[in-house]
Amino acid sequence: MRKNLSALCLSVLLLILCVVPASASGLPFVKPNQDIVVPLAYEALQFWERELDDPYLVAPPPLEQGVPILTVVAADVGAKDCIILQCDGEAILLDCGDTGAHNIVERVIRQMGIERFDAAINTHPHDDHLSAYPFVLSLFPADTMYVCFPEDTDCYSKYLSREMAALGIPVVQLDIDQPMRLGAATLYFRRFTKSTDINPRSLIVQAVLGERTILLTADANSSAFDNLVQSLGPDAFQGDILKAPHHGCEELAGGLIRSAQMQAIFATGYPWGDAGKDFRGQLVRIQFEAVYTVLGSVVMKTDGSKWIIAQLPREIP
Repeated sequence: MRKNLSALCLSVLLLILCVVPASASGLPFVKPNQDIVVPLAYEALQFWERELDDPYLVAPPPLEQGVPILTVVAADVGAKDCIILQCDGEAILLDCGDTGAHNIVERVIRQMGIERFDAAINTHPHDDHLSAYPFVLSLFPADTMYVCFPEDTDCYSKYLSREMAALGIPVVQLDIDQPMRLGAATLYFRRFTKSTDINPRSLIVQAVLGERTILLTADANSSAFDNLVQSLGPDAFQGDILKAPHHGCEELAGGLIRSAQMQAIFATGYPWGDAGKDFRGQLVRIQFEAVYTVLGSVVMKTDGSKWIIAQLPREIP
């Protein structure tokens, strides 16, 4: 009987760890006493239940209606990256490492009303950032695939080039010195190049609408950020919302934290395990708790003045 009870307790504990993020701090994932980033419960957003032309889905309060809205969705695809950006009827697919449980990436794109992408951008050639591009872009074609590494960098860059050719999508080297328009929003690019490793050289994207920014860090590491902040200045890395670098596996560089001045952090990694525990410890020290995409896709929207951030229900495989 005692063994059965112990087994039951262990099962319940494992279930809890798989459903909610382990948290030592109990702090909300939006920094207290700040109001630029406003958390929104899913019961208020109802992403899946609302029609595409529902004004509330487009711009939920406190966002302003009738102005350009930048929407950023970090899809629940496990410890991989797939981020969809949309503004003024234009859309960009930033990395696509998996389709997610129950093809959630396809369903999210359709629910956003996207039929094709103006561009796809791969931050670096690793499978957890590009392996699902062929499937997704076969359903929602992109005008151009932008890359930052030569075709012969590794097997993944060769794979991406080959698959894009099969789809008839041109592959172009991104000019990181040239900002890219996304409707009323603007994307700025930064990249550390003084490394032989691929991850530190990942493309960093700062999306801006009005006064609001989001910093999408791919897999760049603390050394890359410290060097870039020193050479480019802190404004280049300001972000009201910060994507934790490298799935939350990296040390949060002091220069990045001071530059970003973020009010919310999301991570495309797991909140459990040794890496998750170490990352949460870093967050506690700066009085944050991240929102993890593995526990549900994260929807972020701004009207250029405020952000809302909400999490969709988790997709159980």
